[in-house]
Amino acid sequence: MTGFGVAHAITQYHLRTGRDIGSARVLLEGFGNVGAACALYLARAGARIVGIRDAQKALVAPAGLALAEIERLIFTREHKLLSNADTRVVHTRVAERFLNTPADVFVCAAISGSIDESVLTQLAGAGVHTIACGANQPFAESHMGSTRVAQYADQRFAVLPDILANLGMARTFSYLMEADAQPEAPATLAAVQDTISSTLDDVLTRNVRTDAGLLASTLGLALDRVGG
Repeated sequence: MTGFGVAHAITQYHLRTGRDIGSARVLLEGFGNVGAACALYLARAGARIVGIRDAQKALVAPAGLALAEIERLIFTREHKLLSNADTRVVHTRVAERFLNTPADVFVCAAISGSIDESVLTQLAGAGVHTIACGANQPFAESHMGSTRVAQYADQRFAVLPDILANLGMARTFSYLMEADAQPEAPATLAAVQDTISSTLDDVLTRNVRTDAGLLASTLGLALDRVGG
């Protein structure tokens, strides 16, 4: 459900900003439950997954992976890692090659704190314009309470923050506690879709730019709702 929500946030951002999801090239960090599901739903939407990196290995496919290839990679995972049987999979010492692969979207769906300023510089050089946070707090801050790296990213990319893109399970739980909830997949998926779409609309309405500042606007919206 979380991976579905991350993919939906990305596709809806593209729709609302006039970008074509069908031509979007995606780098995916993390191939566990969140990352794999996100890759699947993005591929179904027409996006091209050009690189996948798990905790140990990486797969780079500049031409993009077809939906059938994504499904096969998911089915052949070993302990939520890319299968060693795929000849395109190499050890993560080629991380530079992964980060330098031309792309439009970077999905961080691995551990917290995986993105520092050097990674952001590489992503910018690769052409990335959107960062979708499938992981909780993916920015590598120097100490608790610091937001320096997050602000650096927010000034240079369209950051879809974790409290927006990563709300799938939280919304699932809240929906199922509603009096008229239907404990079925279609209704639950629709609740996640509606929440992400409406929140993204509110964020874009209050933000001057569509290509930067989304993280700050999302946090501001959240604080306003809590305060209200």
